[in-house]
Amino acid sequence: MFWHFLKPVNKFRQTYLPGVITGSADDDPSTVSTYSIGAAQTGFSQLWLVVLAAPLLIAIHRLSAKIGEVTRQGLITLIKNNFGRPAGLVCLIVFVAANILTLVADIVGMAAGFQLLTGENYLYFIVPLILIIAFEH
Repeated sequence: MFWHFLKPVNKFRQTYLPGVITGSADDDPSTVSTYSIGAAQTGFSQLWLVVLAAPLLIAIHRLSAKIGEVTRQGLITLIKNNFGRPAGLVCLIVFVAANILTLVADIVGMAAGFQLLTGENYLYFIVPLILIIAFEH
């Protein structure tokens, strides 16, 4: 009888929780910097967007994970197989550029955080952060 009441909790855990976790995992320094700047400029006036965006982000993450789970292929491979090699190459170039720009934004965001802590110019922290990240793995 007790298990009947846990059915909605288990359904939420199985269907939406992976999307929530995946969406939360993308809170890297560039994202936190963007949130901070946006909140400093607009205050609470844009907070209603969370109610609109959160379910959409969860659905996209869940859909992407399900496509990968079912096909056992990556996104670029699926694009190449369905739309041809040129489309796959264009998407690959866009994805690589987006990842490099995100990495640069993350490093600059971390350097800006160190500037807040120390008062030194953030440019002094970029090379040491790159070296720490490169030798960490």
